[in-house]
Amino acid sequence: MWNSAIQSQQGSVREFRLADGRWCWAQIEVMPDLDIMLGSLLDVSDRKALEVAEQKGLAIKEADLRRRAEEAEERRRQVEEQKRSQEHLIYMHVTSHEIRNLISGVLENSELVASNFNQLHERLSFCLQNGVPALERIANDTELKTLRIHGVPFDPEVEAKKVLEIFKNEARRSDSYVN
Repeated sequence: MWNSAIQSQQGSVREFRLADGRWCWAQIEVMPDLDIMLGSLLDVSDRKALEVAEQKGLAIKEADLRRRAEEAEERRRQVEEQKRSQEHLIYMHVTSHEIRNLISGVLENSELVASNFNQLHERLSFCLQNGVPALERIANDTELKTLRIHGVPFDPEVEAKKVLEIFKNEARRSDSYVN
């Protein structure tokens, strides 16, 4: 440092570490008009130790901040997962409720259809049991020529209205409507 200052005639400032581990700050001032070189040496070990401690402290703070950020991110993920799980449970509850309603309606209608089918079966059985002998008599009478069929003029519209009136009365009793 001295040699370069003498050759260049310019001052310099440097920081270096001694063999015993202490840090020094050195400054050389060249004053050519006075033909003087002035040098100073200052022990800055305490300042360097403080800087190292600050750097370590900053590294510790950075590591702490990183850890806190990771923990916050993990908590955010957990909250998001809980929310997603809760939404899924609500969806499943609503869906199963709707499916139960649908199945309940199907079961109730199937019971109604079965009941109506049983009633229809009973009526058909009754008609077959009671109607077959009457139809056999009519068939026998026509074969024996004892039954005579005579054409009678009639108005189909009037006859249909009479039949509808019968059904309307039946419908009124069962709170139904016939058009």
